[in-house]
Amino acid sequence: MSPPPPSSPPRTLAISLAVSLLFVSAAIVLVTATTVFMLCCRRRRDGPGPELESGHRVTGAAVSAIDAEAIRPLPAAETTLRAFSYAPQDGEHGGSALECAVCLGAVKEGEMVRQLAACMHVYHVECIDRWLVAHHTCPVCRSIAA
Repeated sequence: MSPPPPSSPPRTLAISLAVSLLFVSAAIVLVTATTVFMLCCRRRRDGPGPELESGHRVTGAAVSAIDAEAIRPLPAAETTLRAFSYAPQDGEHGGSALECAVCLGAVKEGEMVRQLAACMHVYHVECIDRWLVAHHTCPVCRSIAA
């Protein structure tokens, strides 16, 4: 009679363990990447940012992590940029609605707006005041807003 075959060498066990760990690691990386991708897609889909009191949305560039009470418009914006009630002129903008470049919302008749003196661009008061807390330029043309 022939002797029984030798048991499998320990090397085969080490290779099996390495392959198993490789698959588990790949699965963890895949799940993590998918989760990050889904979170990014959801954030983009859910909208640009919080709403202001007037209901206009604010883009991420204009949103600050500071408490809303701590955010105040620059004194220059309050004194040199007068606020007025928007009234469209005949034939203004070729019949299309004026858009606030900060919140990307339409500027409607009767809403309070500010017009930058240097470039004459018009924005909702709350939107441009919040913008000017962090920037000193027009959101559209980057001219100095003073």
